[in-house]
Amino acid sequence: MKARFLCGCIVSLMLAASCETVIDVEIPDRPPALVVNSYLSTDSSVVSVDLTETAAILSEGAFDKVTGATISLAENGQAIGEFTEESPGFYKSNVTPV
Repeated sequence: MKARFLCGCIVSLMLAASCETVIDVEIPDRPPALVVNSYLSTDSSVVSVDLTETAAILSEGAFDKVTGATISLAENGQAIGEFTEESPGFYKSNVTPV
């Protein structure tokens, strides 16, 4: 009798554990925003910028690279260097920041 009860409990737990609940959430579409990831160091003569766009929260895959951008480095409001695109979305400049 105990074996049947125990077996019934185990089967019930297995059935209950395999259930899943689906929750529908409405996520508004928004236009992509610009994302600037940059590395600045006074110890290095290279400044790099990785320029991408945001993606929707449920999208899969890599972020879209931004190509053809004009990026400049400024000090006290004065441009001190321009960036060149080394690869799609990746820019470099040889200006040493202060």
